[in-house]
Amino acid sequence: MALSRLSRAKTASVAALLLFAAAPVFGHVRLIVPNGGEQLRVGSVFTVQWTIAIQHTLLNWDLWYSVTGSNGPWIVIEMNLPPGSQGVGSLHEYDWVIPNAVSDQVRVRVRMDNAGTNYEDISDADISIVRPLAGDLNCDGTFNGGDIDPFFLALGDPTAYQLAFPKCDVLRGDMNCDQTLNGADIDPFFSCLAGIRCPDIAINQQPQGQDLCVGNTLTLSVDSDGISLTYQWRKDGTLIPGATQATYQISAVTPQDAGIYEVRITNPCGTALSDPATITVATLIFTHPFSQTVCENDPVLFSVTAVGQGLTYQWRKDGVEIPGATATLFIIAAAQLSDGGVYDVVVTSTQCAQISEPATLTVQQCP
Repeated sequence: MALSRLSRAKTASVAALLLFAAAPVFGHVRLIVPNGGEQLRVGSVFTVQWTIAIQHTLLNWDLWYSVTGSNGPWIVIEMNLPPGSQGVGSLHEYDWVIPNAVSDQVRVRVRMDNAGTNYEDISDADISIVRPLAGDLNCDGTFNGGDIDPFFLALGDPTAYQLAFPKCDVLRGDMNCDQTLNGADIDPFFSCLAGIRCPDIAINQQPQGQDLCVGNTLTLSVDSDGISLTYQWRKDGTLIPGATQATYQISAVTPQDAGIYEVRITNPCGTALSDPATITVATLIFTHPFSQTVCENDPVLFSVTAVGQGLTYQWRKDGVEIPGATATLFIIAAAQLSDGGVYDVVVTSTQCAQISEPATLTVQQCP
């Protein structure tokens, strides 16, 4: 098998996003690794490998990665890599410096740019990018006595350290997980070197499943112990953009919000995944009361249609419960000016409660 080693990797800018207008064509190039299940550490070098399945007039290669699964968006690793060997079965490689993009939904994408149709392949399953091994200052994948001199070099002269270890991050020496490297990391460094580990993240209270109605508020929270904790909530396995606090809330749920939620908690010392919380969202009300304008002493009828188990009803005026108004119909036999206001009904089932849309009643003095 012919071997073509491409240029060494450069760390790609996370801001360099690229979306594709045309649908990809697969089967002509085959991504070998990473292809799913690999765990890659930030700052380490991983050799991406792919091979040609069907020969074409090859111009160059492009590589991307995604941290949110196979649908992107895609972030550039390297563009316009030289074509190398173009024979069927030829092996191509690229040394990728793993970016600081911690995720367990990483995919890699390789594209063959040809004189005609372009072809590509994507990792078959998710890959994980994890934080660098704390204390591994010489980036050999282990934490041992060989890291002592690099640790003190990084501590005393970060510029010299970066020159000596260009593929390493000085924050590997952040042993107390405060996002900086300073003298406070010396004692934790030697403690860990002696076998005293950073404390694991402890989840004290898991997010709880809930049965909700349309319009209810969803509040999910997790209580955990640890230092420098970060959070990322997911729904049905997909990252929720911006959901990066210990509490996640939706002020008025819709049926589309039903699903399985969980949160991934991370700090430089490790990660923890919460138990899943199943959220259901039911629609009780199918016909809402409507606004009306009537003359004084005219009758008024408000109605609601709902479906569910064990339904009860409570009509309200201007947010205040109306005594005895507990049926699907609410009737005012002869409306008075004082009856004007905003009416709604709270429908409660054995599962949840839903408030109807508001209906405004306007009572006028007619000639």
